[in-house]
Amino acid sequence: MGRNLFDEQINNTTNAYNKALYYLIDPDIILKVGENSKSLDQYLWYREASSITIMTGFNPFSQIATAGENRRNQFHLQQLVQSLELPFTEGINIDPKGDFPNEYTIGVFDMAFYTGIQIARTFRQRAIFYYPFKGEGRLVWCKSKYF
Repeated sequence: MGRNLFDEQINNTTNAYNKALYYLIDPDIILKVGENSKSLDQYLWYREASSITIMTGFNPFSQIATAGENRRNQFHLQQLVQSLELPFTEGINIDPKGDFPNEYTIGVFDMAFYTGIQIARTFRQRAIFYYPFKGEGRLVWCKSKYF
């Protein structure tokens, strides 16, 4: 039986997202899928926030875009979040293997779960990283990981 290259690509993308490091610049915390962060829990408590949603405008549909397109998308993402009057911090998604370029992100505090998904869809993103207070970081697919 032959290889299914489509499924292989989806599995590779899913594995890369699951192994990525989700770095918040301020408060200088690295998050991972499936892990709790006592440091982030303390920071959320300090900010009186119940969650953080990490998203990017970089590299729509996991396809490497030009630097200009990425900067423009990220700028518009930040403007949109600011227009909703939601506080956020900046961050970077990091591929620890170095196969995919770093992506600037924002971590939005107390964003309604489905609002995050809708915004990410607007910027053609496959997933967001969601962390609830005293929970574990997890990927939330914005539609289907197959689109």
